Amino acid sequence: MARRRPRDPVEEAVGLLLLPGFLIVMRAYGYLRYPWWAIIAFTILILALIMLAFALSPRGRKATLNEIDKMSGEQFELTLQYYLKRTGWKVRTTPRSGDFGADLVGTDPQGVPCVIQAKRWNQRVGIKAVQEVIGAKAYYNAQRALLITNNYLTDAAYDLAKKSNVEVWNRRRLEIEIRKVLYS
Repeated sequence: MARRRPRDPVEEAVGLLLLPGFLIVMRAYGYLRYPWWAIIAFTILILALIMLAFALSPRGRKATLNEIDKMSGEQFELTLQYYLKRTGWKVRTTPRSGDFGADLVGTDPQGVPCVIQAKRWNQRVGIKAVQEVIGAKAYYNAQRALLITNNYLTDAAYDLAKKSNVEVWNRRRLEIEIRKVLYS
């Protein structure tokens, strides 16, 4: 089943800008009797809503590990993208369905092609996640495979990751990476 793309409050708020633009055009052509100051005040209100939505969105602010624990998987992916970009990565999210085992693809700060499997789970991550990122590495012809989780892996998953050269960022490592951005 295809994953639905999460509703992004920033995109929804930016869509609201169409309304003040429409009102300005209507007023300019004489179809509206509202005074200019009312349209400008309305536009300022819409811009304030956009700034608020951006501040509350995972890609618009820094999230702590406790906040990450409460996120959906899609929000976690956007948050990882935010953090990685701020540390020199060039990454993009993959389509919600047919991603071939990668949630993010791009290059690390040294320019090495990389695939990332993101798992925001309340339990230990099993071997299937490692297998998915191994497949993604081959599909996307990447040189580096990375599994990032807010939890830890099972022993079998750690073993397979080690033998398959899959880098793992467990909860402890994720916290270190988050601090690099939070305190920089």
